[in-house]
Amino acid sequence: MYKYNFVNRRDGVIVTKGQQSAVIEFLFQPICNLSDNSTKFYEILSRVTSQTGETYNSQDFFENIGDDFIKELCLNQIISSKILKIKKTVSINITLSCLSDRSFVEEILSFNSRNIALEINELNCYSSSEDINSNISLLQENGIMIWLDDYHENNECANLSLGKIQWDMIKIDKRFLHYNGDDLMAIKALSYVLRPFTKQGLIFEGVETATHSSLVKSTGAFGQGFFYSIPQKWQGDILREKYEHNIKKNIINSI
Repeated sequence: MYKYNFVNRRDGVIVTKGQQSAVIEFLFQPICNLSDNSTKFYEILSRVTSQTGETYNSQDFFENIGDDFIKELCLNQIISSKILKIKKTVSINITLSCLSDRSFVEEILSFNSRNIALEINELNCYSSSEDINSNISLLQENGIMIWLDDYHENNECANLSLGKIQWDMIKIDKRFLHYNGDDLMAIKALSYVLRPFTKQGLIFEGVETATHSSLVKSTGAFGQGFFYSIPQKWQGDILREKYEHNIKKNIINSI
């Protein structure tokens, strides 16, 4: 059986398996601090293309891979963020089971970086595992943040993790704003319930309108979505300045 082989490049990785290969480009989307109209974090997202240039559905692609692939991709994303000299914290998506691997955790720590957040996008194992909680504590003690991604009130695993895992931040699934984007009481109620289970607060995904942005700002939470910027390839200071300009312009227009 062929194993995946990763070759890092400045803006992504080339992945090969046997005679097949694909390019995973790294895209960056800002997460905004609405209290001072600034970019607080960048989430690293992926665009997958075949060797012929065909673009795959990234969500479908990542549903069919295992933890070893995800861990290797995570390490390559950290390497790329360092090559690109990104100073703000970058968030990287992994599964909870990845954090049962002490060797993987030690590899992350070997970068001696405090500008990394790990977004747990799949609670695919027991959240009370002593090994996982020990590794999470070790990461947090060394400045690596652990976020719960795609929170939804009907996700039983996510709800059971509250209080068991000391989440630095919780990201609210974009479907919440899609269905409650004009309901201030619903947004404030969710914020009131979840905030005690985080160290640094909440991030609402799926901010697509000025109304969304205004409501999220009223809760003191962070915002992420197309209203501020689509995911884009990193272009250094020019891209960062463009993000900052668009964020300020869009937030001001939403007031």
